[in-house]
Amino acid sequence: MPNAIAIVRVSTEAQAGEDRGGLGSQRVECERIARAHGLVVLETVELAGVSGAEVRQDPRFQRVIERLRDPDVDGVIVAAFDRLIRPHRFADLGILDDFADAGAILYSSEGARDFRTDGDALAGGVHGILARSERL
Repeated sequence: MPNAIAIVRVSTEAQAGEDRGGLGSQRVECERIARAHGLVVLETVELAGVSGAEVRQDPRFQRVIERLRDPDVDGVIVAAFDRLIRPHRFADLGILDDFADAGAILYSSEGARDFRTDGDALAGGVHGILARSERL
């Protein structure tokens, strides 16, 4: 079975509560996605108080990217694409390059994405821009 790291994220501590679809709800969704794709969750990384525009700079996320270079880690699970990124600038979409460079798959409620492929790279860029517009 492929191995993955789950990431749950909220921008503010207030959003972490269950009444807001917070961290617990995201964990449940990540578990559902893992089962649907036959994934083993190695760990869950919690990013509370981290804006979607700042995920890539967060040291905890940087450690996830380092682990993706390990051949025993196949990808990352997020409840929804916007839990990974809500870009502030186009350069923030470089997070997709991090996945492509590591050969890692992103699993979310939108499906599995391999950003090394043209179609998934395009879809990732579009999802990122849409997530940005929702933030504004």
